[in-house]
Amino acid sequence: MAGNLIDNACKWATGEVRVSVEALPSGDLDRMFFRATFDDDGPGLAAEQREEALRRGRRLDEGKPGSGLGLSIVADLAAAYGGRLDLGDSPLGGLQANLILPALPPGRRRSSFRGEFYKKVENSMDWSRTLQ
Repeated sequence: MAGNLIDNACKWATGEVRVSVEALPSGDLDRMFFRATFDDDGPGLAAEQREEALRRGRRLDEGKPGSGLGLSIVADLAAAYGGRLDLGDSPLGGLQANLILPALPPGRRRSSFRGEFYKKVENSMDWSRTLQ
């Protein structure tokens, strides 16, 4: 899911993409969530186009490569995991995609991520990249 959202942000950005991950406060101690935010400085989408962009097979711009499946698959997968995908305005001027998913409960761990760009800062992670 993150790979698709990063790919879309890089495809549409004119010079900057930002990705951040944060734990979300929750009143329910049995169910914690996190939000991965993908911002770009591209043309963005008008509010009325955002819902349309999440429909399977729907491409709003035929000038860029793609099948029109990526965002709808991410939205469907997020819903299957008990989360959601929201699209909005980025502070960079383009599109912001917020992927909200449930986190694993404390004590349940999967294999650790050992990526080159991984930086843990207490309960949040931040990746920033400027395109050249």
